[in-house]
Amino acid sequence: MNTDPSKLSISDTLLFFDLAGTLMPRLGLPSESQQQTLLRAGKLARRITLVTGQSSDDPQVEFVGRLLNTPETDFIAYTTRGGRRSLFTNDRFVCDDSYSQQWQLGEGESLDLIRVVTEVAESKTIPINEEPKLVDDCAIRTSVLPADKDRLAEAFSTVLPDYSVVAEGRGSVFVMLPGIAKDVAVKHEMGLLKGTPAYYFGDEVDKGNDSVVLSVPDLTVFEIGRHEKTSSPRHARIGPEIADLYAFIDSAIDRG
Repeated sequence: MNTDPSKLSISDTLLFFDLAGTLMPRLGLPSESQQQTLLRAGKLARRITLVTGQSSDDPQVEFVGRLLNTPETDFIAYTTRGGRRSLFTNDRFVCDDSYSQQWQLGEGESLDLIRVVTEVAESKTIPINEEPKLVDDCAIRTSVLPADKDRLAEAFSTVLPDYSVVAEGRGSVFVMLPGIAKDVAVKHEMGLLKGTPAYYFGDEVDKGNDSVVLSVPDLTVFEIGRHEKTSSPRHARIGPEIADLYAFIDSAIDRG
């Protein structure tokens, strides 16, 4: 596995990117020069794949879809922690049902879950910023203050033991079927492009929702963040800032 930044080339590779905290700030968009770097990378890579906990209707996700919707770029997005695989066409994301159906919640099931999570939040007197709703057909998302998300997730887990409950991002709590995770999405995509060198870029690799990808065989993982140590020979640290990621990609592009 090549984790040496001075030798990495991205030509004909499979590039996976986390979104908020990796490709762009948690609030905001990439700069114009960073957008151009992504477009240049799209022309060289075999495929660029977004793997994010954010849903397909998130403005940041939609921005990347529109940016990389070019004839020169093969772009795929896994959203809501990998529960939905989509292509971007005609200015919108179109679900790949052949992958996504396994994670979809039924209409009656989703309505029952919305009722339960609403009742639980009320019983715990946790104020809700955004009413619980079905996102990407695979998860019920409830938005609360960041300080309340872990407490609400614990309460959901107690009353919904047959579901996976995850608190992450800007105060979001997800209830979904067990098995939805970024490593499952990455393994699926690598299986579609067998033999293609694969690289993952994320900002929560030692902990958080990117950490699971370290278990994926034949995947090299690059981290953006302030951790001084890495936990695997296939795990390298690029630097502390998002700008370091784009400088890294620019250098790889220059090598072809």
